[in-house]
Amino acid sequence: MAMFFSKDKKEMRDIKEVMEMPDEEMPLQMPMAQLKEKESAAPLFVKVDKYRDIISTIHEMKLYVSTTKQVFSVLQEIESLRSDTLNVLRATMQRLERSVIEMDAELLRPQGVTMTEEKSSEVTHIESSLTDLQKQLMDLKRELQGMK
Repeated sequence: MAMFFSKDKKEMRDIKEVMEMPDEEMPLQMPMAQLKEKESAAPLFVKVDKYRDIISTIHEMKLYVSTTKQVFSVLQEIESLRSDTLNVLRATMQRLERSVIEMDAELLRPQGVTMTEEKSSEVTHIESSLTDLQKQLMDLKRELQGMK
């Protein structure tokens, strides 16, 4: 037990000595911010090989950014071309539909003969498939809206 008390006595003497020092001699404690700055400061010198590696990595990253920009540009051009193509296709379909309606109206039908329009099974299948696709598209749009 004597060892514990001797250590405490020594600490008490050190504290008394510090307290008895004049203000001018008292050691100033550095603020925590200054201590952290000194600890986190970058080394003054960097090895040449390490510097070359860093420069090489930065150059590689610049190339990736440039390539990504080019990819986005190409994607934008593709999307624009796709949009234009869909517009042309839509206009062509509308003209074709008008032509079919005009031709149907111009054809002469014999009097007394009634023609019933029959839908082929293929047309019915295509129409039902399109309806299903439209429903799926609407469901996907709702899910996308829910994610936003």
